Amino acid sequence: SVFFGTLLGVPLGMLAGYIGGWFDSLVMRFSDVIMSVPTILMAVAITAIVGSGGLRVVILTLALVYIPGGARLARSMVYSVKEREYVAAAQVIGERRTQTLLRYIFPNIVGPIIVQATLRLSSAVLAEATISYLGYGTQAPTPSWGLMLADSQVYMWQAPLLAIFPGLALVLLVLAGNLSGDGLRDLLDPKFRGALQ
Repeated sequence: SVFFGTLLGVPLGMLAGYIGGWFDSLVMRFSDVIMSVPTILMAVAITAIVGSGGLRVVILTLALVYIPGGARLARSMVYSVKEREYVAAAQVIGERRTQTLLRYIFPNIVGPIIVQATLRLSSAVLAEATISYLGYGTQAPTPSWGLMLADSQVYMWQAPLLAIFPGLALVLLVLAGNLSGDGLRDLLDPKFRGALQ
């Protein structure tokens, strides 16, 4: 879901930031509408409308929810890069818009996009577990930590380990995702690297 959300959101945001005008306004208003609703609530609403079709529906729903975040980040990064000298030089020598975006702008904004995607992985795992726990996500033969937590709450007093292990696995995976995202941000941020040396 994070991969598809980034794959759709980043090009949309890059085009919005580079072209500007009415297209930028349209993309940003669409992003504002989707981001105004909490992620879990939006995902639960979409899966409830579409019907609980299992893991594919959850992946597509979360991808739709994550498109605006990638679009907004890519747009803001393009705005900060597109006025630099090398982009102006590319336009002067006759590079097309797509070439300028792919050859000169995208390599300079890919670091923050990777960091955001890494941090979103934790959020996506937690969102999938929440949707499955509520009964709208992954269904019974497919394994899901949220589904395991929902099924184990009946036996909480007789066998508490049935709930402890999936919950602990979720906590550790989200923590690992956040720590790796922070480490990747520190590694890719040249300002931070300069401060360390």
